[in-house]
Amino acid sequence: MSAAVVLMAYGSPERVADVPAYYADIRGGRPIPPERLDDLVARYRARGSEDAKPRNAITEATRAALETELGL
Repeated sequence: MSAAVVLMAYGSPERVADVPAYYADIRGGRPIPPERLDDLVARYRARGSEDAKPRNAITEATRAALETELGL
């Protein structure tokens, strides 16, 4: 019997300074209304993501732990 685990993560900007490029990428390069970009930046700042965003590191740690636990 085989088993499989699918772990998906879209990703996120590492820090607030990366938000404009990240947002442009997920919008396929379409123009970003300044008020929408300002709102997104404000939400990242409100979550304490000014200098570093741990979400990508947490996703990688989860992947590595699953790999070890499953012996892959």
